[in-house]
Amino acid sequence: MKVKIKFVDQPLGFSPEDNCYIRALRRRFDVEFSQEPDFVFYGVFGTEFLNYPEAVKIFLATEPVIPNFNDCDY
Repeated sequence: MKVKIKFVDQPLGFSPEDNCYIRALRRRFDVEFSQEPDFVFYGVFGTEFLNYPEAVKIFLATEPVIPNFNDCDY
């Protein structure tokens, strides 16, 4: 199954093409990076994730922060 994803609001130096999340996803899915993603993975370093209201939002806790579940789905 193909999934369209995008990583946003990540720390400086984060590689969307080479990280533990993408490696895990590629084991089960045909991953496509997209400007119209089905799933947006985001962190605490911005609010770009808000530009994707139709996507499922997944918070990646790279800092000791509790996610705001009014903003994210997972």
